[in-house]
Amino acid sequence: NWGDAPSYDSRVQPIHGDATGGPPPNFEPYAKNLKTLIRNGYCPLQIVTHFAHQNDMELLASVRMNDVHDSFVRGLITTWKKEHPEFLVKKTNSKPNMSLYKTAQDYSHPEVRQRKFEIFEEVCQRYDIDGFELDFIRHPVFFSPTMEEKEVTSNQMEIMTSFVRRIRSLTERTGAQRHRPVLIAVRIPDTLALSKRIGLDVETWIKEDLIDLL
Repeated sequence: NWGDAPSYDSRVQPIHGDATGGPPPNFEPYAKNLKTLIRNGYCPLQIVTHFAHQNDMELLASVRMNDVHDSFVRGLITTWKKEHPEFLVKKTNSKPNMSLYKTAQDYSHPEVRQRKFEIFEEVCQRYDIDGFELDFIRHPVFFSPTMEEKEVTSNQMEIMTSFVRRIRSLTERTGAQRHRPVLIAVRIPDTLALSKRIGLDVETWIKEDLIDLL
């Protein structure tokens, strides 16, 4: 999942191409191919999951936690973001070098967390994956203070930890139903200190057994 639009047969959010009100100029073949595959029963996520399991491999669905390619790729920003600018990070006092991240969603808002959670929930319900990769690197801005190169608040850090707990609860329930684990991998900045500065309390995630791969 990238560009804030599902690249699989989603029924809860508009897929890539539809999510932007029409495919961006440079991505028209991609959007067309995605729709054709889905229409013919060959969803990309289903294809790679089947291939992995046929070859004794585990398949983790990768979810970019706050992709901002739409800040510089023409036509890539979704209708949802355009209709809800209040859910994006505040840019009033942002540093000039942080302009790349101007379309990042602020996880302080329950609506942002719920919309992202829908992705995990739907994939758990409809696809036989072995886990998720939570990609916090593409891109590492989740709260407005980061736009000013400031540390996030302790409350914001707890908001993100609670969100990871919610995902873990979902994967635990799904694993119990399938009688096998649904793993969680996280992709984070280079150090625990850098991670905490942007709101990722990875040490707590490890202590609470919220993740399996780091």
